[in-house]
Amino acid sequence: MAWVITPLTIDMPLGVTAIEIKPPAYLKTCTGVAVSVVSENNPAQTLPLGILSLSFNNKASHPVHVEVCDYPNVFDKQPEIYPLEESLRENTIITGYYEDLERCEIPYQIKIYLRCKK
Repeated sequence: MAWVITPLTIDMPLGVTAIEIKPPAYLKTCTGVAVSVVSENNPAQTLPLGILSLSFNNKASHPVHVEVCDYPNVFDKQPEIYPLEESLRENTIITGYYEDLERCEIPYQIKIYLRCKK
C-alpha cells in the first residue's frame, strides 16, 4: 500500500481550485481517499468547508464527490477514509476540483490522501 498526498492552498473565498494528480506508474488501484484540513486560525468545525470532486482515468469515472469538514489537521488521527476500488490505467491523470464554501478564514490548506496499491 502507498499514499499519494496532494496539498492544496485555498486562497480565494467561494473559489474553485483545480486538482491534477499524476500517480506513480507502479500503482494500479486506489482503495480509498481521505482529506485533512490545515487551518491555524480557525477552530475545528463539523460544518462542511468545501466540496471535493475527483475523476479517475482521464475522467472515465467520477467516484468522489464529498463534503470536506475540518477534522483534526494531523493525519495520524485517521480522518474518515472514503472507500474506493478504482483501477488506474497506465499514464492516467486524476483530475477534479475543490470548491470553498466560505466557512473558514482564507488562506487554509487541505491535503488529499489517496490510498493506493500495486
